[in-house]
Amino acid sequence: MNFRKTLFYLLILFPIFGYGQFIQSSVNVSRTLAIHPDFPVIKSNKPSFNLTYVLKAKGKKSYWPQIYNYPSIYFSLDYQSAGTAVLGDLIGIGPFVGIPISNHKKESVTLVTGLGLGIATNPFNKITNPSNIVIGSTFSIYAKASLQYRIALTDHIDFLSNISIHHYSNGNFVSPNIGANLLATGIGLGIKLSNEQVEIKPHQLDSLFKFSTGPLKPFLRLGLGLKEQGIDGPKYPIYVLGLGIKKRTSRKDIFITGFEYLINYADVRFLKSTFGFEGEEIQKASRLLAFVGHEFVYKHFSFITELGYYFTDHYDKRSSFSSKLGLAFNLNKPHAISNLQTGFYVRAKLLEAEFLEWNISFSF
Repeated sequence: MNFRKTLFYLLILFPIFGYGQFIQSSVNVSRTLAIHPDFPVIKSNKPSFNLTYVLKAKGKKSYWPQIYNYPSIYFSLDYQSAGTAVLGDLIGIGPFVGIPISNHKKESVTLVTGLGLGIATNPFNKITNPSNIVIGSTFSIYAKASLQYRIALTDHIDFLSNISIHHYSNGNFVSPNIGANLLATGIGLGIKLSNEQVEIKPHQLDSLFKFSTGPLKPFLRLGLGLKEQGIDGPKYPIYVLGLGIKKRTSRKDIFITGFEYLINYADVRFLKSTFGFEGEEIQKASRLLAFVGHEFVYKHFSFITELGYYFTDHYDKRSSFSSKLGLAFNLNKPHAISNLQTGFYVRAKLLEAEFLEWNISFSF
């Protein structure tokens, strides 16, 4: 049985055995976004499909569902064609969080975002597919952000429309890896499996969680990145040292800013072996950037986005801007004075994936 038939049967059988508050599916039209001059030519775009189970957050004794206006957990399967046989088809699987922006009985607007697992059906291969410099591995990180509008047609059926952006990248853990970005819009239907509602009076929120924004909190960050240099080449470390401050503005929002110093040993080794540099390679592979960012806090987890600007020149500088996206775990309670945090991130040269990063941060 080929892949397309397998997927077809999966889309048929998946809803039968699933359980949740909603089952929803949509048909989308996607457009592949080129972010690199050597990006393969996209001749056409094909329809894409989404299938999702939605579980509503509950818990009368928990303040977190109340803070986020009772968010939903989305277990999604996204199937997309990149528009060319070189790139093949892309599949995104994972849990995502849906935050209601506007929520009424008959209609709602929801922001859906998160990270999952990406699968490329036709990744780079030196012999069979050497033109695919976008995705170098079968498995990658899948990031999605979607704005979804829902309106009730009946007591059990909803009409859905959405606009979303999808990103697939292995963060240069396997080369080559420019990363694929797809912009999609679509329509679909949702089936309600349960109409159960959880109602808590607003005044109960303060009794469940005593909250204070608190002062500015300095933090120290130590990070380690990995990057493959060349096709089937070795993976070299990238060291990161960061200093900055954090400011909590609400139970769910923390804003951060600071500076980072990086030494990219993948570039150092490349420069030394290719050009024979002896002392200059450290300067060419080192960089200093200033960054601002935001932590979207849910329980012990933080969904982190950062945008940085490089003050210094370095080897292979494609952009002065840097971006970072990832998920962190807070070892202390969210409202603790000091906090130890560890996380996993994809760092990019603006939108072109650069390397995977793990770091640990301590704020005090």
